[in-house]
Amino acid sequence: MSSLIKTSIFAMAAMMTLQAGQIQIGGTNGLTTTYMGTTATASAGCSANAATIAQAGYNGCVSSLQATGIGQRNYVATLFQNATGATSPSGTTFTDAANGNVTFSRIQGDTVSSTGGPISADLWAPSGTPTTASIFVPVGVYGVDKAWTMLQNYWGGNGQVGDISVAFRWDDSSNGAGGTTSAYNQTFNLKEGETIRSAVACSDNTVANCKTVNGSLPISTTIDSLVSHGGVTANNIFADSTGNSIGATPAVGSRYANLGGLTFYLDNQMFDFGSTHLTEFLVSMSITTTTTASGSGYTSATLNTNNTRAALSAITVNQAAIGNTNAEAPEPSTIFLAFAGLGVVGYYRRRKA
Repeated sequence: MSSLIKTSIFAMAAMMTLQAGQIQIGGTNGLTTTYMGTTATASAGCSANAATIAQAGYNGCVSSLQATGIGQRNYVATLFQNATGATSPSGTTFTDAANGNVTFSRIQGDTVSSTGGPISADLWAPSGTPTTASIFVPVGVYGVDKAWTMLQNYWGGNGQVGDISVAFRWDDSSNGAGGTTSAYNQTFNLKEGETIRSAVACSDNTVANCKTVNGSLPISTTIDSLVSHGGVTANNIFADSTGNSIGATPAVGSRYANLGGLTFYLDNQMFDFGSTHLTEFLVSMSITTTTTASGSGYTSATLNTNNTRAALSAITVNQAAIGNTNAEAPEPSTIFLAFAGLGVVGYYRRRKA
């Protein structure tokens, strides 16, 4: 086959299909304040790539403005409860090598204040003051078949369902406002001990010792990677127990006072949509902490955002192979004629040789 024909075939194949693969939301710097927006400054955050921009219906991305009480936090100071000996994981990315090499971008360049001066911002979470609070994440990617979140619950109880949910907003326009159909949400309720858990586990996980803030609820310390709840499968990505013990000087107000043997976890959740949304845009995502939940030992009177807080570190989505172009795709007859023409060219090139 001549080089002309080979080149033409590869060019046509590229024209018909694009394969983007994993896209880290927020890019290499992750979920920064610039990307996510703050209560003071709105963001036009967008993870759209060339394959997305080429699609009919692309008209920019939705802007983001975080609600009051939603802000950045630090792993050690908040999620790991300021335990003596606790250290933040190293590196600019997390990779789940055991489950498809899913890579997450960690937040880079942002800091949060502390008594000792600025420290790294590692995650987004509600302050605990709102009764219901959502972390809003603009996405703007076309043809998503999978999404992964790195989510923990500050303080979660075993078997509890519905206190933290993840909603995906889909539309035939990239910003959810300019399409011919109405945008809609697809919501997943996470379950403690199966698809989300506390970031801190005690070796003695009893109500009396490793207790929650209100002193009556057990902490979620196990996550079953083989269990899928509500279409979600969870896997551990980071675990560290070496030297991480509170000892005799726990942080003021820590519910882990005088307890040792702590282990710190970071997990990820996979949402598999299959082919359902391959011709739509994932406009945005919302991670919501609510006060409505069910589970052993939980009532509306004792459940609140002081013992249930979603902590979001990163998001990655997978863009499946998709049709390329805002322009019309070539008709089958056009493709046939193009290949027939290439065959004629090849025939005469061989006769001349």
